[in-house]
Amino acid sequence: MQLSIPTPHSIIKTLLITVLVFSAAFGVPAQGEERNISIDMAISMGLRNSDEINLKLQELKNKQYSILEAKSYLYPSIKLETVSSYITNPPEGVTIKEGEFGYAPSPNSQFPVPFPDRDYTLINDTENTYFKITATLTQSLFTWGKISKNIEITTLDRDLKYLELVKKKREIVYRIKRNYALAVLFRENIKLLKQSKKVIDEILKDREDSYREGLINLADLLSVRSNVALTDESLVEASENYRSAVEALKILTGINSSQINLISNFKPGKPLLYEKDLVEYSLKKSPDIEILKKKIDQAEKYLSIERAGSMLKPDISLIVTLNITGQRIPVIGANWTDSWDTNLVIGIGTKTNIFDSGRTKYKIEEASGILSQAESAFENYKKLIKLNIRQAVQNIRTNYYRTLSKEASLKQAEETKKNAEISFKNSLITREKLGNAKLLLYRSEMERNASLYNYLESLITLEKITGKNESAFYN
Repeated sequence: MQLSIPTPHSIIKTLLITVLVFSAAFGVPAQGEERNISIDMAISMGLRNSDEINLKLQELKNKQYSILEAKSYLYPSIKLETVSSYITNPPEGVTIKEGEFGYAPSPNSQFPVPFPDRDYTLINDTENTYFKITATLTQSLFTWGKISKNIEITTLDRDLKYLELVKKKREIVYRIKRNYALAVLFRENIKLLKQSKKVIDEILKDREDSYREGLINLADLLSVRSNVALTDESLVEASENYRSAVEALKILTGINSSQINLISNFKPGKPLLYEKDLVEYSLKKSPDIEILKKKIDQAEKYLSIERAGSMLKPDISLIVTLNITGQRIPVIGANWTDSWDTNLVIGIGTKTNIFDSGRTKYKIEEASGILSQAESAFENYKKLIKLNIRQAVQNIRTNYYRTLSKEASLKQAEETKKNAEISFKNSLITREKLGNAKLLLYRSEMERNASLYNYLESLITLEKITGKNESAFYN
């Protein structure tokens, strides 16, 4: 019975290429004890412990304060201004002294009468100290809707932060599932590579014996030694990438254990996809779509604010001003109350643009452009999401049937190995040919694993796009 089996060099080369498909670089080690972690547990921990999600939550909280700030402009504000001054050389007052204008004879007295007959103070001497207190109350009465629009804009800002949080959660779930699956498949491939290593070592021993007996040349021996080196390289590569994938999972989930045992396996079934329904669902549930809608609303309100601030549209406010001025130091100054005055002014103020060199016009045009840009982005993304779903569905179906093909090849390799074992037992083939059959089986299983991973990744990619759990895409 003759078997058609690939050479060891081609098999090991394929094994190495398959391992490199899963190459990744992530994370740093953590400390603690070993824990059993399912995929659902990993997702739950990731959503709870993610620094990125916590940052988004803080941003969302901060936006609530922005809304309160915007609402505060609906209510009055009071500003207090105080001034305390000291004058080193205060101006002197004006006083007409007694007799400053001379003396006049008096018929009733032998002495002349001074004119004026006493001192007259026209302007008092200025004190060295001066104080001023001004309190101004301002209440907006009419602003052409600018305050209400600004409140709506800040509310939309908060809504945008919430949608960014939803989007970030989807991304975290995607990364956790991807790295979890990557680690599981690497773990299985490490087992296969260790088995391959054992087989290659046996083949090398046989080649060395044959070389010593002069049955093969040095090139044949070196060919197997090259395969041994390739196997060692593949095993180290797979082991390091497995560790890196696990460490990435620890960082994403916040797990502190030094070792984790991944207890979930992935065996998705046949895809069950209704592309039209997926598109409709995504258009309703996609955070990116909602973000673009909110940005359109914001742009419309920005445009309204700029138009409300155009020329000859005055803002009207109530202004109440209390002025208190004085010169002598309160309480300790002699007759200090005589130097203090109080005045209350109540008025209606207006503020409007008369001429701004076209600034308002340019702002309105800019706001109109932003609105047009947001509307275009929205329409473009609706088209893009259809394309993304189309490509995701294509990848899912292609990878599923590729996985079936690899499963069929794996079954064929299993049968080939069984036949090789029977042939070897009956001394029809050498141990090297039996080893090659085993290597073919291991290679087929690794290729099936790679295809299965690609299928799973295409499923979770569609989950990220639509927001539906990947389990809804197959039966």
